[in-house]
Amino acid sequence: MKHICYLIIALFLLNANKGYSQDLSGVTILVNPGHGGFDSDDRNIPFGKFKPGDQNGFWESQSNFDKGIQLRELLENAGATVVMSRLSNNPTVYKTDEAGNIVTDEDGDPIIIYTDDTPLTQIVRMANEAEADYMLSIHSNAGVTNYVLQLYAGVDPGDTHVYPTATPFSDRSREISTVIAKNLYENEVNSWASEYTVRGDKTFGRTVMGWSNGYGVLRGLTVPGCISEGSMHDYIPETRRLMNMEYKWLEAWHFYKSFCEIFNAGTIPTGNIAGSVHDSRNKDMGSHVKIRNSKDELLALNNAVVTVDPGNLTYTTDDIDNGVFVFKQLAPGKYTVNVAADQYFDKTYELEVKAGETSYLDARLDMQRLTPPEVINYSPQVGEDEVVECNTKIIFEFNWDVDVESAIAAFSITPEVKGSIVFEDSQHRMIFSPDKPYEISTLYTVKLDKSLKHPGELSMENDFSFQFFTNNRNQLELLGCYPTPGMEYVNYGTSAPFEFRFDNKLNSTLARDAVKIYDSKGEEISKVPRSIKVNSVSAPYGSLAFTLSGGLIENETYRVVIDRNMVDVNGIDIVEPMDYTFKAVDIRVTDRTVGMDMEATGAFTYSSENSVEVASASTSRNTSKVLFGAASCLLKYTFAADEANGVVAYQTTAGFPVDATRAIGMHILGDLTGNEVWLQLSSADGDVQELKLTDLTFCDWSFVEVSLDALPAGKTYTFTGLKIRQKERPLTNTGTIYIDNVLVYDNTLTSITSETVSTFSFSYIAETNEVVANSEEIVCMKLYSLSGKLLRYVDTSRMSLGGLPKGICIMEAGFSSGGTVSQKIFVGN
Repeated sequence: MKHICYLIIALFLLNANKGYSQDLSGVTILVNPGHGGFDSDDRNIPFGKFKPGDQNGFWESQSNFDKGIQLRELLENAGATVVMSRLSNNPTVYKTDEAGNIVTDEDGDPIIIYTDDTPLTQIVRMANEAEADYMLSIHSNAGVTNYVLQLYAGVDPGDTHVYPTATPFSDRSREISTVIAKNLYENEVNSWASEYTVRGDKTFGRTVMGWSNGYGVLRGLTVPGCISEGSMHDYIPETRRLMNMEYKWLEAWHFYKSFCEIFNAGTIPTGNIAGSVHDSRNKDMGSHVKIRNSKDELLALNNAVVTVDPGNLTYTTDDIDNGVFVFKQLAPGKYTVNVAADQYFDKTYELEVKAGETSYLDARLDMQRLTPPEVINYSPQVGEDEVVECNTKIIFEFNWDVDVESAIAAFSITPEVKGSIVFEDSQHRMIFSPDKPYEISTLYTVKLDKSLKHPGELSMENDFSFQFFTNNRNQLELLGCYPTPGMEYVNYGTSAPFEFRFDNKLNSTLARDAVKIYDSKGEEISKVPRSIKVNSVSAPYGSLAFTLSGGLIENETYRVVIDRNMVDVNGIDIVEPMDYTFKAVDIRVTDRTVGMDMEATGAFTYSSENSVEVASASTSRNTSKVLFGAASCLLKYTFAADEANGVVAYQTTAGFPVDATRAIGMHILGDLTGNEVWLQLSSADGDVQELKLTDLTFCDWSFVEVSLDALPAGKTYTFTGLKIRQKERPLTNTGTIYIDNVLVYDNTLTSITSETVSTFSFSYIAETNEVVANSEEIVCMKLYSLSGKLLRYVDTSRMSLGGLPKGICIMEAGFSSGGTVSQKIFVGN
């Protein structure tokens, strides 16, 4: 409950007659307190103890009315004529005849004795008929920010749009509205998110609200006027302030001051003291929005007693968490203001009151902390046989808000762990977060030294310590991904897949955005929402798979970034972020001999007698995933167990002859299991050789090859099949791959002998379309196709790429010493 006591001391206070020396006689103001009543459109804001519909809570209609009535008193005491659009916030009462019927006027409208909700057209007519010098429509605005918005009857300067209804006093309305906005913005009891805004209602309505003819309460005015959105009632700290009658009087006083300035009524001879009382450190812990770095972040003090001397005037702040106090119409002079609150130290301030101004005080009191700080709760708290996750935060809760600097200095953890400390709940809670997970299976000791203190300068009486033992896992492990780091080239296409597999189920919310793909311009590429699949692999493992909007464009370079938001369901992250690039190309190889295509059914068949630990396997001709012709061959398999040593064998009778001088290349769409693909080569005398072709570390089409130089020299073999060997690792027990054209050709270029030169590199010069070998020891350069065909030779360290077919090639540089170095490059258009 608010209490304000006045001692009439002639030297410092002016009596009612002397308080209004301004002369506003001859000035007519129409005051329209916006809205009216307690209906659904009257802007009820539930908060705190006030439930929806509670008429004792905040209603914009009531707030506007309180401001309007108090403004009327100020204006009339200065001699102005005031026309009120409504005189109540209660339901409308109509004039009735003896039979109880509502009486109407000559236009057929009901005659109102008093109303809470005057029609907008009638308000406009009242202002016009009164020939008001100004029509003020008092409102507060919706929105969780906080600023002054003045919408005057008119258009913005420069707006040439023709509106249905004229605004003859646009310039005068803007002039007056700007003065009002400036004075409202001077209110320092409030916290403003931005400066005031003054706009023409026609322009604002059309460009912001999508309306054709401005606001109804201003439409058709033939006198100057505005809608004053004095603050934002959805912003809860302001909602609380607008429950205070004196705070609403202060807004009315700023309106009054504005009219005195506009109509040259003279300087107001008195001034005001206004402000608010808050805790100096403790925060308002409500979940509502608070303007950053403003007093609204602090705890407002209820029932604080503010005393002003001379005069011994007192004001007790209310219990609605606003801390507001206002002393009205004080004589100019110097005042002492004492602020007191239960369990806080008093503070005294010196203020000077000036005529026509409000002196503001942002009072912040220090809480009395009469006992030492102590830990009242902490975590992790575990038993002797329990372990904690390696990313666990260490949390302390205290009986008092603690001094931040001393608390940080008092904290230690052994073995040492680097991390960050933050404080919550107005420094009652301290949280340590390790930068990286703790070591596995390690005993840690956490200590708070007794030097920790609170703002009352009392320290803890004893040290505080506890211990915990960590789990045996401290990192989310990447089991496999595609594209793979270090993979220079991947297949382009509109449905090019991305997939990442981990050793534990992922946090599905965070995982979606933990992987970002960027193009060569550094712009992030969005994922196709319906393509995103999280944790689609078998438990307990986790995965993320998706495709990109627009897919991968041929010859474009892409960047993959995986950040520490890649977190599992236990909060364990990948620890080390990943960042790598790849280039999208056409991986199809067309310049070599096709030893075997997949057009016919039965290109491969499952061989159970040559398989080990296989639950099921099959082959089929497939026409949906194809690189060449009309079909590929689908190989499907399931091993008997995960992380075992299964082998699935597939045979073919459509093979081709090879020897140690040859190489085999194969187009495979992989399954990301990491399982190995081996070739089976058989000779006429029954000798069977098996050579590893690739690891299935990809899940799109890829071209893989192997040199056959490990075969016995001079002996002919036939390609008779392939095997998939299971890796002893997770997620290997089931898979599906597709095979298209199998190629045979002379030995792969990767068999060319080369030497490692640490200072050597190739550079591409875009202006001249040349590759340059960055070494003075280079005497020649050769460019080969992947089949080993020599495409170009130069006896210098520079080679032009003009006229070459696009595709993956091998650039070989020869040194004067006789050695060579080679590198894969991609030749574009």
